[in-house]
Amino acid sequence: MKKTLLKNFWMKTGSVFAAVVVWFMITGEISTSVTFVGIRPEIFLPEGMMIVGNGPQPVDVTLVGPKEPLDNTDRGSLKISVDLLTVTEPGRISFTLTHKDIKIPSRTKVQEISPSRVTVEVDKIARENFPVEVVFDGKPSMGWLLAGFSLDRTVIPVTGPKGILEKLKTVKTEPLNLTGHSKTFLQMVPLRIPGLPSASNPSVEVLVRIERSLSNREIRDIPIQILEAPPSVMQIRVEPKTIKVLVSGPKDIVESMIPSGIRSYVETIGLEPGQYELPVSVDVTANVKVEEIDPKVATVVIGDAISRDISSEEPGLLDQE
Repeated sequence: MKKTLLKNFWMKTGSVFAAVVVWFMITGEISTSVTFVGIRPEIFLPEGMMIVGNGPQPVDVTLVGPKEPLDNTDRGSLKISVDLLTVTEPGRISFTLTHKDIKIPSRTKVQEISPSRVTVEVDKIARENFPVEVVFDGKPSMGWLLAGFSLDRTVIPVTGPKGILEKLKTVKTEPLNLTGHSKTFLQMVPLRIPGLPSASNPSVEVLVRIERSLSNREIRDIPIQILEAPPSVMQIRVEPKTIKVLVSGPKDIVESMIPSGIRSYVETIGLEPGQYELPVSVDVTANVKVEEIDPKVATVVIGDAISRDISSEEPGLLDQE
């Protein structure tokens, strides 16, 4: 008997091995394992209840089975469903995932779920109206500022977890970036509502007004000029010789202004020789406003009055041809 069994032993062993391999290839039952990463369980709750936040954490599922069905399975087709329809009160709920919660391909089985223990927070659904608060981030370009903004909706209805909505006074937007802006712009901005997935948050339309940054500045020693003095008058004198002004306007323009770039003057058109108190006028560049002139009135002496009141040798005397 022993000799019969050992006769052609290696040939018999090889034949058996080849037959097993062929059988597995024909039936497709050579087993393998595949891990599907980051599958988020779908939670079913009764009407009037909701998940707080982004829901349960994703889990990894390892399946084992024939290579063919596993090769034809992708992450998106693997579903995990959990029935919590008996939950009626708010709170934190923990549960263990099993193979019964997972829809898997035929001829496969669940080898591992990690983590298998999952916790979610649930609450009752509430609906309230809240004023919208716009949150800004960054600053406009240099020389520009945020002058104001307006919304397409100043109050918005929000549906969310009751416990969270009861604590809210306003609903804030996601930060609206002002960096680099130098003109008014319109932008849709999503709201940031605690306890709700960001993808489900509504948006508001914000009109942002960007204007030049304004500044005030006092400029001194601006010479007073004579505007169109009568040609028959030989001499005109003005006191004081210079004034100071307070101007306001775009910061970059105001800060670059110099006395010689500002025109201040008194008008002597049609005046006879004599002494006058005349208003001082000031011309400045566009977009700049003169807030104050000091002094507002200048003493002007024309012709013969100069020799009586003010020596012609003093500075400030103007000869007219």
